[in-house]
Amino acid sequence: MSNEQMTYKMQPAGHEEPAPKRNYGKPDSKLASEFEKWMTEFSRTAASYYGQIDDDFPLYRSAEKAIQKLEISADQVHGLLLQYQDHPLINLSGFFISALYNKVPEKIIVIDTKLNHPDCYLGYKLAKDKTLVNLSELESEMFGYYAEGTLVNLGKIGDRFGSSSLGPLLNYGIAGDYFGVSAGKGEYRETIEGPVLNFGETGNCLGRAARCPVINFGKTGERLGSENWTLVVNCGEAGDKMAWAATGKILPIKRPNGRVEGGKGTIVYDNELFPKLGIYFEQMRAKFEKGRNDYKLALQALEKLGENPGEKVIQDIEAILKRANYGI
Repeated sequence: MSNEQMTYKMQPAGHEEPAPKRNYGKPDSKLASEFEKWMTEFSRTAASYYGQIDDDFPLYRSAEKAIQKLEISADQVHGLLLQYQDHPLINLSGFFISALYNKVPEKIIVIDTKLNHPDCYLGYKLAKDKTLVNLSELESEMFGYYAEGTLVNLGKIGDRFGSSSLGPLLNYGIAGDYFGVSAGKGEYRETIEGPVLNFGETGNCLGRAARCPVINFGKTGERLGSENWTLVVNCGEAGDKMAWAATGKILPIKRPNGRVEGGKGTIVYDNELFPKLGIYFEQMRAKFEKGRNDYKLALQALEKLGENPGEKVIQDIEAILKRANYGI
């Protein structure tokens, strides 16, 4: 069997439905009042910002100012979402909700309630010391846009989950296209934050243009890790054009259903190395698999990778390649 045909067989992780959702009480009256005032202002100005949303968005800054003197909890925030879920602009109120997430004392925030009209941009600019976990069925897009904290999905979520984010991204559930697009930051060969880990199901372009490691253990579509700068790994099911135009290391531990394109990246095919690399990733998968039904165990597995888990994965892989005298 040639090197290009060689694959290390590894079963992809499955997907289980999230736990039942729960309801919350009514939010504090002061919180509701500030939200209504912000929504009124939002309705007047939102159109002028269309297509200009970046990491310093004026509507988010105005939300931070509006809630500055409030004392709130994560439960009150979700009560607010439930009370106003049928508001005509609720699907774009994620900037206000995100500001609340960064203000509440809870470091781990869990979305476990069913919403008729989920917000877009939930988790926008999530603080580095925060973790946002989704157990619900959110069809909203841009979950965790520009987040610096950790994002975990065990439910269902729309397109661009974790877009332009910096912290680790874990998907155990169902996510749309462009999960982890442009995640991480830094110049070429400077891995910062991440990684993007998929144990569930995603659409196309998982980890496109990410500057951190992108690893698929589950099921994804076409162009896994396209334009990635550092490391693309497939240990599950992936579609055609894996690592299209990528410039980093490319490890098809399990061959995708189609071509591995690679761009200017280094595609690693090696009969002797694949079992060693496969064992490394299988051990990683086994540790994270414990978090499928308990996000706390997922966070424990992530914590064991150190302060910068994305960089730790890069270091581990390069150590394996170096011991095998494989060109780095």
